[in-house]
Amino acid sequence: MRLSDVLSKPITTDYVQIEGFLGSRKLKTGNSKKIAVGKVALNYYCNNCGDQRTFYSGEDLFCIGVNEKTVSIDCVLECPRCGASVQMWFLLECRGEDNIHSQYPYVRIAKRSEKFSEAVSLNTETYGDFTDALEKARKARAKLQERNWEMTVATAAPAIPIFRPKMNTGSRIMLQTVPMSTVVIPMTGKP
Repeated sequence: MRLSDVLSKPITTDYVQIEGFLGSRKLKTGNSKKIAVGKVALNYYCNNCGDQRTFYSGEDLFCIGVNEKTVSIDCVLECPRCGASVQMWFLLECRGEDNIHSQYPYVRIAKRSEKFSEAVSLNTETYGDFTDALEKARKARAKLQERNWEMTVATAAPAIPIFRPKMNTGSRIMLQTVPMSTVVIPMTGKP
């Protein structure tokens, strides 16, 4: 599988094996490299065309080294009909024992960010006054789906003071007999 296939799919927590894309030379932290990995294709609503369209990147993407397991990838997707654009940024990480520079690394998208122009949106329909609110809600939902939800580990509860009376005074109080009181309720009438 090529890197462009991974970038064109929704974000998952699963690692996928891809062809190596950095070559034999290691990409140091902060250095950039132009990589030929195919076209990234994602669906968005084009306001100019008034329709849902598949936006494509060019053949070459730009990669910046973060560390031996992570790289940052930038590209611009365009509507094939009118040229409206979306700026995309991906943070790609590899599996624990792998290295991003290996020949066939296992990778996943750790984070994806998009910046829309005025001509592009996630919304595929218009809902009058509520269109903007729904657009923001869909973006927030997409952000939540991108998060890497790792297992939350339980933590110990904070210490709560427990009342422990001294034996010589507390035991007398606890072992005293309670006076028995009986309440008599008078009943009037026939049984």
